[in-house]
Amino acid sequence: MTVKQASNVLRFFEFFSAQQGPATLTQLADALRIPISSTSNLVDTLRSDGYLFEVKRRGGYYPTRKMHDLNVAILSGNPLLSLIHEAILDLRNETGETVLLAARDGSDVVYLDVVESTQGIRYSADVGSRKPIYAISSGKAMLGSLGDIELQREIELLDYSGAASTSITDPKALFENIVAGRKRGDLPPAGPSLMTRVCRFDFGS
Repeated sequence: MTVKQASNVLRFFEFFSAQQGPATLTQLADALRIPISSTSNLVDTLRSDGYLFEVKRRGGYYPTRKMHDLNVAILSGNPLLSLIHEAILDLRNETGETVLLAARDGSDVVYLDVVESTQGIRYSADVGSRKPIYAISSGKAMLGSLGDIELQREIELLDYSGAASTSITDPKALFENIVAGRKRGDLPPAGPSLMTRVCRFDFGS
C-alpha cells in the first residue's frame, strides 16, 4: 500500500531530475497526472518549506538545493555505504562491468548503490530500483547463500504475483536453478549471510 501524497512528492522531484529545467503548473499537473488544484497545493507547500522557487513571474518553478543538501547529509551519516561504494567502484574498474550493491526487502531486491560500466553497451540500473529476488542474479545470490532447507522454505514463501513470463516461478525449478548455479560457481556457496556484489551477469532469468 502506498501513500498517494508521498508518492506525488517523490515523482515531483523525479520529474525535475529528468526535465532539467523549470516547469509550469500545467506541465507539472500533466507530468504527475494529478489535478491542477492538487498540483498548486503541492507547489505552494514546497515553496513555503524552501524546496521550490518560481524562476520568474509565470516562468515556471524549479527546486532549490535544499533537497540536495539534505541528501548529502543523509549519505554522509552512513559511513558503511561510503566504504562499500569505494569497493564497488574498484570492482567496476577491475572488471569493466556494471556493479550493483543490493539488499533484500521481502520478496524483492532493492539496489542501494550502482556503479555503471564505462562501456558503450552496458547493463544499467537506478539506485532504489526494486526487482523480484527470484528473477535477477543478485537476488539468486542472496537466496543461494541460504542452506538447502532454509532455501526451500524461503522459496515457498515468495510472492510471485508480479513475475515476468521469463522468470522461474515454480519453487522446485527455482531451487534446482539456484543449486545448479552454486555448482557452476555463478553463485556463492551456502553460508553466512553476505552483502552481494554482482557484475553484469544474469543466468536462467
